Amino acid sequence: MWSKGLRVVTFAAIYEAIYWADQFSLDIFDLDEVQASYNVELEDKEKAKVLESIKKFQDNKEKYFATISQHTSNWEKTYDLIKAVMSTSLIEYDDIKDTTTTEQRKKIVNKYVQIAQDMVGGNNPNLVFAIVGRMFGV
Repeated sequence: MWSKGLRVVTFAAIYEAIYWADQFSLDIFDLDEVQASYNVELEDKEKAKVLESIKKFQDNKEKYFATISQHTSNWEKTYDLIKAVMSTSLIEYDDIKDTTTTEQRKKIVNKYVQIAQDMVGGNNPNLVFAIVGRMFGV
């Protein structure tokens, strides 16, 4: 399972990739700045995982968005922050799906609900719970 810091920094990086779209590049992405913004210090192994996850997102963005949008009728109205939370959850799921129990996946879903609550609030955490829970099979 990913650490809280790894989840938050990866989420922030993926949000930047969504927000800046074609202008986003790993060459200009400042991982240290993102860590400082969220008061997180990642180990070198986790920093590498963030960069790997961003690359994975960039290479598979349409696939992730298609998977998530199957579970919502208002994809166009979904906030980019929530798209980033759910995309990050899918990337983590790809990493852990073969090595975790249903109970562990439920805990991970709750971690993403908390990120949605912290970042956006409103009804968005309920949306994250419903969609990420379905995608994680819990």
